[in-house]
Amino acid sequence: MTREHPHAAVARAIWDAIARGDREALLALYAPDSVLRVHGDNPLAGEFKGVDSVLSGMARPADWVDDMRSELLDVYAGDTGAVIRYRVTAERGDAHLDQVYLTVVDIRDGRVTRAASLATDQLRTDAFWRAD
Repeated sequence: MTREHPHAAVARAIWDAIARGDREALLALYAPDSVLRVHGDNPLAGEFKGVDSVLSGMARPADWVDDMRSELLDVYAGDTGAVIRYRVTAERGDAHLDQVYLTVVDIRDGRVTRAASLATDQLRTDAFWRAD
């Protein structure tokens, strides 16, 4: 049996904490000066600096939808961080989203220092978040 890379364990802990809505666990997993960059051309895109801002940025999509579900697909890890690959389905009025995302995290001393969230189809994602 192969032991999981420590950065994969951090990535899975992040996923589990988000699924549980465990803010305290997330505060322990993100460095105080961490940065999150959400790519795109939509109201949820931008850069969030500092752990409180990062966690707020991560929570924003749930406030904009009628229904949203996420499924962890894969975690890839290496010596400097990890990539979390996941699928999101969401409903917003008549708009529907079914999209795979990648979140790339830099990890130092067991904590995320920088994260970037990217959609595999950015144009479709932007259209969904801009739909009225």
